[in-house]
Amino acid sequence: MQYKLLNNAGGSEVAHSNSMESTFKELLVLCRGDLTEITNRLNQIAQSEAGEDNLRKEIIDQGRKMNELREDHERQVYELTRSHNDRIQ
Repeated sequence: MQYKLLNNAGGSEVAHSNSMESTFKELLVLCRGDLTEITNRLNQIAQSEAGEDNLRKEIIDQGRKMNELREDHERQVYELTRSHNDRIQ
């Protein structure tokens, strides 16, 4: 009789272990799904940031060009004004 009880207890331990393993596997599948979703989202963010970086670079380049054009314009105005003033004197 004790043998039957031990075997039943062992059987329930095995059933409990199988149940826990099954639960663990289900959780693992859910985690993998979450990881895939997280990975996809991170890839989207990285692509978005790369696009933003390119736009920032373009804005900076355009700002530099505008500064150069402004500097050239101011130099030309100064030289024309100076040349005009030299003619007057």
